[in-house]
Amino acid sequence: MGRYVLNFTIKFLLFWVVMLLVAKAVPYEGLVDQFMTDHFDYDRVKKVSGFIMGEPAPEPWDDVQEDISIFINTLISVPLMSLMTAAFEVVMRHSNFSDSPKLWVKSTTRRFSKIFGFTFIFWATINLIPYDSIEGINESNFLATTAFIFNLLLVITVYLLIKQMLKKAANHQPEL
Repeated sequence: MGRYVLNFTIKFLLFWVVMLLVAKAVPYEGLVDQFMTDHFDYDRVKKVSGFIMGEPAPEPWDDVQEDISIFINTLISVPLMSLMTAAFEVVMRHSNFSDSPKLWVKSTTRRFSKIFGFTFIFWATINLIPYDSIEGINESNFLATTAFIFNLLLVITVYLLIKQMLKKAANHQPEL
């Protein structure tokens, strides 16, 4: 168990560092601005922001712009992280170099599906659980932080349960 937690922590921190380096090194702000001006007007931005946040945002243009920026950063960072892990496999474990493209594609696809699944579960729980009905949540930082931590723990639990069910389904061999 301890080795699993250590491995997960190292991968999480490495991905976080890769995302920060991509944000600093890759100039994609112009791409975000161009995408925003080509595909969105103010009404559409309000709808998208309301859909994502579950309520109207005071600055929907900025919110959607930040969301697109994070999305582009993720689209760049995930393949880079997968490339790093594939290179690690080849160098440290003396794997066959000809298997590395297959390993890279598999790793990239798996990471994208995990990020999409986790984000969807987080979005669904934020929007489906009526946090606004908690008295004083908007005035108290403690209550808001507690609700966020509860939601995050709930999402992690649901994600791990789904992951475990998928592993059992994949390992289940029907009898002939």
